[in-house]
Amino acid sequence: MTEMKRRIPSVNFILCISAVLLLQACDERLEDSKHPLFIKAKNSLESGKKEDAAKSFSEYLRVNPDSSAAHYELAILNEDMLDDQLAAIYHYKRYIELAPQSENKENTKLWLEEAERRYFEKARKKFSEEDKLRGELEKLVAEKAGLEAEMKKLSVENVELKSKLPQIAGENAQASQENPPPAADPAIAGEKVKPASTVPQSREQKKAQTRMYRVQQGDTLSKISQKFYGDSKHYKLIYEANKDRLKSPAELRLGEEIAIPPKPD
Repeated sequence: MTEMKRRIPSVNFILCISAVLLLQACDERLEDSKHPLFIKAKNSLESGKKEDAAKSFSEYLRVNPDSSAAHYELAILNEDMLDDQLAAIYHYKRYIELAPQSENKENTKLWLEEAERRYFEKARKKFSEEDKLRGELEKLVAEKAGLEAEMKKLSVENVELKSKLPQIAGENAQASQENPPPAADPAIAGEKVKPASTVPQSREQKKAQTRMYRVQQGDTLSKISQKFYGDSKHYKLIYEANKDRLKSPAELRLGEEIAIPPKPD
């Protein structure tokens, strides 16, 4: 009996600790923005360290796997900055499951469809690569056979030319004696052609070329960069030009006007 009484406090102690841990876990799920890993990820994202941001968001999901905010950030990171469409698809779907009433729901569905399209297009190209390589190999074999025949022909012509070199040299010497070249005009000979100078554009000229763009449904900085520059890699240039409007590259508001600077040289 005495032994059982000794055990009771231990059981109560374990229950109390479990309750505290459970409350702590719930608090972690509710307070994404206060968790050190989430804060670290956001800071890395704002500093342009996209790989570090993705790593910190992933580590945070181990603590709080139901964080819709972390899934949302990872979806955009993987689609626009890391070009990992499969990971983006997974995180978009988890975000929609965890935040069905979100204001970004419709945009997220559009981005999910775009990530799926890009993923399947990439997969199609990958699996058709074997046929393409086979065709290129056959073409190279044919080109090699043609080059070998051409080399044989050139080798024969080279032998013939070598045999004619003494005769050609004699003919050239005789023609040089009969028709000496005219003397060069010293004024012309000493004149140097100045290279055309290129005047770099001033800051005012570049600033005058800046355009304004209103954010459309489904836009991201990478997609806007692709639209204006033909390449998604200049998303950071647009972000730098709009730091006074945008908190991070991932936070665009529908209808917001942003500046589009001229394409870098």
